[in-house]
Amino acid sequence: AEQLIASIEDHRLRIQMMDLLAENKLLKNQVKQQQLALNAPTSSDMHGNPISNNLDIELNSIEIRALSDFISESNQKEHGLSISGQGQV
Repeated sequence: AEQLIASIEDHRLRIQMMDLLAENKLLKNQVKQQQLALNAPTSSDMHGNPISNNLDIELNSIEIRALSDFISESNQKEHGLSISGQGQV
């Protein structure tokens, strides 16, 4: 894709396409991280007993927005955080 974009003669269109490609890569990476987080192993207590992950929680729009902002890439970078391959922060 990068070679195809590099061959575009119109510099404005080439820059727009480069931006779209970068955004696409970022979004694919975010989706991959979210999929890893969803497929993370279940938690266990100190004795190795599984902990139920009851996800039957209703959140209002403010709570959803707060969680979304907290896990955003910009917030992670600002606080020196990252998501591991197992979905841990």
